Amino acid sequence: MTSKHTVGVKLAAVAVLLVCGVAIVRSEGRVLTPLKLNTQSSTYDQKKVVVRAWLDYGFERRHLLQFSPSERPGSTEDVNDPSCTSIEVPARLASAARKLNHSYVLVSGVFFADLAGERVFLGLCNKSGVRASSIKAAS
Repeated sequence: MTSKHTVGVKLAAVAVLLVCGVAIVRSEGRVLTPLKLNTQSSTYDQKKVVVRAWLDYGFERRHLLQFSPSERPGSTEDVNDPSCTSIEVPARLASAARKLNHSYVLVSGVFFADLAGERVFLGLCNKSGVRASSIKAAS
């Protein structure tokens, strides 16, 4: 290899690392909360989102909460609570949802202002929600 070629490869590698680093910073800047999604539902409707929330997943419980129950101001669990958005978990992610239940998670997916639509969908805390494509522990 010539020294010009080596320098070119090194510069290309540095450029790739910089672009990746900028992409990571930008994606972290777009992490949303249930409250943000619900108060700006028309902005995010049918868009890919990443939401950080407390997962409450179980029998008739498909909730992404702004706060854990111990941190939650007040003790209401009103239907259509703006600090809760629902989650639709596909079968392939159900074990991850059970494992991460009752912890803060990062959920990637598509947000819908009306998740259930015409379907009967028990366990939602709000008509809005995220159709999950990935669920992982939040750091």
